[in-house]
Amino acid sequence: MALLDHITIETADAFQDACTYGGCKTDLPSKQTGEGYIKYIRRDYIHGDKHQLIAKKLFTRLGLPLPSKEQIYRGQHEDLLFLDQYGLTLRVGEIDVADFINPAILQPLSWITIEGLTCAIYPGIRHQDFNPSEHIDYEEFCSDSSQYSSTVASFLISSFQKANDTINVNVGLVRSTLGNLKGDIPLLFDANSDDNCTNDEDFKAIKDIINTMNIEDRPQGMIDIMATLYSDIDHFAAFMAAQHVHQPLRQELSNALAQDNTALRQEKMRHFFAHCEQLTQCPEGDLALYSPWTGARENNKLLKLIAA
Repeated sequence: MALLDHITIETADAFQDACTYGGCKTDLPSKQTGEGYIKYIRRDYIHGDKHQLIAKKLFTRLGLPLPSKEQIYRGQHEDLLFLDQYGLTLRVGEIDVADFINPAILQPLSWITIEGLTCAIYPGIRHQDFNPSEHIDYEEFCSDSSQYSSTVASFLISSFQKANDTINVNVGLVRSTLGNLKGDIPLLFDANSDDNCTNDEDFKAIKDIINTMNIEDRPQGMIDIMATLYSDIDHFAAFMAAQHVHQPLRQELSNALAQDNTALRQEKMRHFFAHCEQLTQCPEGDLALYSPWTGARENNKLLKLIAA
């Protein structure tokens, strides 16, 4: 904590004024306009009539400003928000985290649920690099599957989890130097309930555990669940090494969200965001955050910083 002692944000209002939402720059251009994109638009989870008041409660609890409609990326399944300054992605919707507790899927740092509406907070990770010598154009690259993406799909299938849409544009990399497991480990960061849900038996077991878990126990609880269900599958150790990289942030955020005292929770949340901002510029070993979904140029710049 001494590393962050010099960071002070006087008030919650000052913090909210300093917080801005970015935009998605890695989606395929053909999906962003026209009928092919419009067909995916569904109800608004943040400003729609059904969820507007609940969404305000969610963002108040997180200590974040309510985004304008223009700042929200309308995904097929959830609303997405990109906190580029902090290297984080927020997914807001009717999300059931238990569906995605799998070593090959990037796990959230934590989440909050109010009246059926969930906001899950994810770390920004590095995207796969586009190599012009291997693909004709960016869209071909995104729609293809590299060895990284194929490894993720293979693990999901072996763990009886759906493995649809595990293409390059949805699979990122986490650098780990834990023990003998050194290198970039792929994780599916854009999972959804249609393409990547778990089987009914595992889902019920995981959901029962998640629902009775204290917020501050989530980080270790998710690790324990994955170890219990999937430890006998090939590449389990490598995927878990990637999951362990973000464990300090999971614990920090979960401890903050567990606070019932509003002033204490807000203080811990601002401390958490300050820590995240620092990690986008100065990694702590393997622990690093990338501006989420912003393309290869920024990612490569930080990769060199990690390797230095």
